[in-house]
Amino acid sequence: MKKTALLATFLLASLGLAACGPETPSISSSGEISSSQEGSSSDSSIDIGILVHSISLSLDKEKVEVGDEVQATITVSPANATNPNVLLRANPADSVQIEGKTIKTLKSGTVEIIAESEDHNATASVTLTIEERRNRVDDKVFLNAIHTTPYATNTYPTSEGWGLNEAGKVGVNQATFDEERYPVPTESVSVFYVSDYGIAPGAVNNAGKLSNLLNEVGAKEGTKVVYFENGVYEFGNSITVTSAKDVYLVGKEGTKLMFTGWMSYFRFTACENFHLNNLVLDMNPSPTITGTVVSSEEDSSNGYVYVRPDAEYDLTNAEYEKYELRHTGSYAEYYFDEEFQSYVPDRSGNLFYDPGLKDMVYDRDTGLLKCTLSKSFRPCAYKAPKAGTIVGIGFQVYENMGFYYRNCINSYMENVEVYVVPGMGFRSDNGKNVYLNRVRFIREPGTKRLLTCTADILHTCNLEGDAIFSNCILEGSHDDGVNVKSFYTSVTAIRNNKVTVAQTQSEVTIAFDVGDQVDVYDPNGMKYKDTFYVEEVEKSGSSYILTLDKNMPSRGSNSYIGFSLGNATKAVHLTLENTIIRNKRNRGVLLQGRHSTVRNCTFENVNMGALQILSVDDRFKEAIVPEDVIVENNKFLKCWDDVSIFTWDAKGVATPGTLKDVTVQNNYFYHGVGSSVFLKGAGDIKVRNNLFHEQGKTYALRAEQVDGAILEDNATYFDTNVTNYQFASLRSGVTNVTEKNNTIKGVLA
Repeated sequence: MKKTALLATFLLASLGLAACGPETPSISSSGEISSSQEGSSSDSSIDIGILVHSISLSLDKEKVEVGDEVQATITVSPANATNPNVLLRANPADSVQIEGKTIKTLKSGTVEIIAESEDHNATASVTLTIEERRNRVDDKVFLNAIHTTPYATNTYPTSEGWGLNEAGKVGVNQATFDEERYPVPTESVSVFYVSDYGIAPGAVNNAGKLSNLLNEVGAKEGTKVVYFENGVYEFGNSITVTSAKDVYLVGKEGTKLMFTGWMSYFRFTACENFHLNNLVLDMNPSPTITGTVVSSEEDSSNGYVYVRPDAEYDLTNAEYEKYELRHTGSYAEYYFDEEFQSYVPDRSGNLFYDPGLKDMVYDRDTGLLKCTLSKSFRPCAYKAPKAGTIVGIGFQVYENMGFYYRNCINSYMENVEVYVVPGMGFRSDNGKNVYLNRVRFIREPGTKRLLTCTADILHTCNLEGDAIFSNCILEGSHDDGVNVKSFYTSVTAIRNNKVTVAQTQSEVTIAFDVGDQVDVYDPNGMKYKDTFYVEEVEKSGSSYILTLDKNMPSRGSNSYIGFSLGNATKAVHLTLENTIIRNKRNRGVLLQGRHSTVRNCTFENVNMGALQILSVDDRFKEAIVPEDVIVENNKFLKCWDDVSIFTWDAKGVATPGTLKDVTVQNNYFYHGVGSSVFLKGAGDIKVRNNLFHEQGKTYALRAEQVDGAILEDNATYFDTNVTNYQFASLRSGVTNVTEKNNTIKGVLA
């Protein structure tokens, strides 16, 4: 008898306990362990033998698809264990079916496979990742399918080497496109109905009453929910809300807010945790119209285009005279994209705005709008349009904001649909944290409208914290789809570690707090100089006197006087995900933030830069140089200059390595014009696992003034054969670039 067994028997006997009979473990079909006792005995001479001390468990595959089988390899130690049997189970149990050492996968997710010795003395576990079943099809079918929809298709090619490592994740996830993230609470809330306050469909102007209601309930304690009934509510003024907290303004299906003048829809100041849910907003008359070119003429200075507005617009309405008062507006010609069945601003046509759009005069007798376009307008050379050309016209540009937030904290919008805005669609100045889900600025269904916002759609300026935009549609605006930015301040005085910084513009005030990280750049060449931390703050008018953690150079050629200083701590963190941006005259996204992600978005027919990650120290003094940005799982479909990562000074001079730490991975680029990826003044850039479907270009990526980039595992396919193609065109000032496994697929027969 073994010594350990004798000791166990002695202990049991000395305690007056009867020894239990041996267990007989077994494995159920789900892998669970069960046991039964064969009896009990007072025999004190039971031999428990040599126990299993440890288990080694491994799987032949760590990542599989639903329906695949995985084989487990199990080794026990010591090898001479009395009972070497090992039982397998899974957590969660319903994700797999276990038979012996064979594991059949049943559903997607992460599964823990657990091995336990039959004597219950040792365990081991490994993680198995189960993905949805991939639909593998012929390569040509795969390439044809991936660009026909903005959504992810879960279609994979049959052969390897197509760049994408997760083809099924590229594009918008349609399954979650309508998911609710910020639901309206129903418990522990105070409920208000607008009808109880005289706010009703059919009333001439509900603005004053709704403003009063929201300010009143916003001052109360607790969470408040204000409900509309269905119907069309008219507003002749903006709705203004100040210092309201914990308020939900909620519509029902069929609730529409109609504004009868050109103005901001909502103006929020110093509000906290304010929610807008389930609303549709529009203006009548619309500040943007669609029409058709009837004829044109020109002289040495101007082109004169005569446009017949569509029948849904009545230009005798006094609102259109506001153009005469301010002379701001835009004129853009469109073409119909047969592939995507949509009207797109024509970059080869006339895209004019003030001061290039000099005048618009409506003739009541002829019913024609005469548009005067200056031939000296530098951004666009005038070209006589053909009769029948479709035109989109805005009668304002930046005068208003649809939703204007100033110094607000935690602002939410969900399931909000907007058809037109005479200015920016959404703007947040200062404040902290913005969350938009299912916010859709779209061309009104059933109309011929082409232009949604006359300026940017989503715009944040000096927003601190997070800007999270998810499941949105942003289309048809005159200017950027998304613009997140701040501004540099300028170093005006230095005394050891005390530094005075002045504001460089009046749009917002860039503030500082103790603990802030500030980065300094030489405006000549946008060269990074140093990072400091703020230890004390003193305000002097609009300027700040900062006590830093170390001295700043102040004399001679090393002086930082006049340098640009940005507040890195307060730089916005953008998350743009599962969003469609399309049919735009200007950029899709202008990103000047840090710790940001652009993921699972589709950019379709975007002119002048689908995604620009940048900082340019020009007269606008916009900041800050981005860092730590991920661009993944996106589609870029027929855009001009898809992804641009750059920085330079007012003269276009760049310093290699200034803009750092950007990863562009698992994206699909289709029929882009210009550079699919452009790098300048950058470093520590990774471009990998992307698929480029090019049309006649001799390179996919262009780089200049770059220090440090990894370009690997990308693939390029052509519609027709292209000679002298190279994946990357590396130009002047490029160092430390690694190119690896970039495949040129050529033409697929």
